Amino acid sequence: MCDSDTLRTMRTILIYLCCFSMWGQALPRTEAETLSGRKVTMPDVFGGKPAVVVFSFSKGAGEKTAEWVSALTKAGAPVWSAAMLEAAPRFIRPMIRSGMKKDTPAVMLDRSLCLYRDEKAWRAALGVVKDDAPVVVLIDAKGQVEWKQQGFYNAEAGKAVMERTARWGGPSKR
Repeated sequence: MCDSDTLRTMRTILIYLCCFSMWGQALPRTEAETLSGRKVTMPDVFGGKPAVVVFSFSKGAGEKTAEWVSALTKAGAPVWSAAMLEAAPRFIRPMIRSGMKKDTPAVMLDRSLCLYRDEKAWRAALGVVKDDAPVVVLIDAKGQVEWKQQGFYNAEAGKAVMERTARWGGPSKR
């Protein structure tokens, strides 16, 4: 039987392996729609610039996405949100979008994405483990995963994201 220090070390190594296994992985190309109504393609929408994208794959995760987006926006990160809505019935999607739009600050409408296809590919690419937790992904200028973490926002996690974005030349608003 392992002691608690050994288990903690093993867990840390596993987390790092999961993060580094995502390094440089290409993302699926998927059409999306911003909450402002613009049709775009992921990851081309980032215009060849690095971005922090907070993904949600359920209503619960979507509600927690706002905490990440708010904190990272205040810190100056080039942050986007992306909600996967493929599993929602088509006739319900406009109501979901409307509710999301109502709850999203105007400055974020063009940076808030709704995806309606390729859920399985996105789940695989991002290594989604829990539906109820957002996935924070750092996407490099080539549109590939640089780093990712799934979980709820806290100051320590936010700091870790901002430290990684500093490698891009510091936080910047685009």
